[in-house]
Amino acid sequence: MIKLLVIAFLYISDFSYINSIQFTGKGFCAATKKGVFVYELGKGIVASIYADNPYLAAYDPASGELVYVSAQGGLYFYSTFFNTLRYVGKVSEVTGIGLQNGIIMLLFKNGTRRFLTRYAQPAPGIYIDTFKIALKREIPLYLRTRTYRNGCYAFYRATSFARGYNYDYVGTDGAGVFVFDRTMKKELLSVFTNIVPPIYRLIRVFDTIYVLHRGGITKISHADISSIPANCFRNGFYPVDILYGDKEEYVINTHGYYTANEPFFFTPFEPACGNALKVIYPLDGGIIVLQHCLLKITEKGALSKLGVFDRVNIEDAGVIGENIYLIVNGRLVQLVDTLYREVVYENEPIQGVRIIEGIDRLYVPARRGMFVVKSNRIRRIQSPFNTLEVKDGIWEDGKLYLSLTSRIVELHLVSGTWNYIQLDNAEIKNITTISVSSGRLYIGSDRGLLIK
Repeated sequence: MIKLLVIAFLYISDFSYINSIQFTGKGFCAATKKGVFVYELGKGIVASIYADNPYLAAYDPASGELVYVSAQGGLYFYSTFFNTLRYVGKVSEVTGIGLQNGIIMLLFKNGTRRFLTRYAQPAPGIYIDTFKIALKREIPLYLRTRTYRNGCYAFYRATSFARGYNYDYVGTDGAGVFVFDRTMKKELLSVFTNIVPPIYRLIRVFDTIYVLHRGGITKISHADISSIPANCFRNGFYPVDILYGDKEEYVINTHGYYTANEPFFFTPFEPACGNALKVIYPLDGGIIVLQHCLLKITEKGALSKLGVFDRVNIEDAGVIGENIYLIVNGRLVQLVDTLYREVVYENEPIQGVRIIEGIDRLYVPARRGMFVVKSNRIRRIQSPFNTLEVKDGIWEDGKLYLSLTSRIVELHLVSGTWNYIQLDNAEIKNITTISVSSGRLYIGSDRGLLIK
């Protein structure tokens, strides 16, 4: 079954603008610019509905029902069990809302309370636990005095607060909801962190996936999600890759690179080097691959040229140990010092467009099939489709996953058999990048992020 991450496809951007949140006993209910969603710790999204900028919402976990007040003052009742939405009536100056056993409690600006059924009939006043009332609450001092003061940190522009049993929930204007462990006084996780399509690149570092997308950089590590928004990068944000050095990390942009922490210093590339393509890692450290240059960042943060190719176009690159391979003008070559020599198979050049790195070998989708390069030895695997259509690929546990424009194929390297990955009813067009982590496949496209 395909599972959508909470920040995928439908839940993009405006669901991160939180108007109010309510503690539900197991998590929180959030009223956002695009609707209402209910999040339970350990489960994720358990209920959601689109709505026009509701400013208050409450959820009853016992019945799976929720209520909300729209920006126009409409009071609505929604049943997750029957998937039905009912308009209750028009209200004004409501500052708090609660729901329990099918009875709606409204708290008005003048302090009075009113109890209604879903049919807009008066109901007897009942006791509603405070954690089931959605209110605008004052943010605690330990959260207000944190160093997260601007948009370049994960937590900023707080709009609402809900106090849980062990956790505090802080809603923000554009960065989702942040969950804090009140005992340890530290952030536990964040929900809805503005993954904005298109997805440019997915980068796996051990058990962490970095998503480079139009809205910034999002890190997904198990249940922990955090983001750096695009507006932190003052010289424009056109992300290509991330370079990890011994002492520093860098965000590689199309025309330069940033330090990966505030204030995000920017260093431009020489225009003659062209656009950045990716980062590769020979044994002696990361190298930035551009259209006409291979560059290295020195310990002092300067750029050092390792190779200049001003008369040809580098299209992709990969490395095995210290051996660097490039796709140059549509052909596979091996770098020797600052020059290159063409790689041939059965006395013919290998015409390809991509290089996919495995642990100790490279995979080159090419005109005549899939080529495997290991220790200067080359073998070819026949393919049932045109491998020149491959957009991206990733190796994992004896399998090679390849993305075409609108589907994913899988190559079992031992048996040499090919399979199409079934994506059920999900229609994906223009796949841009794929990755895999802990047995889950991450698929980036111009529509969002899909996880299978």
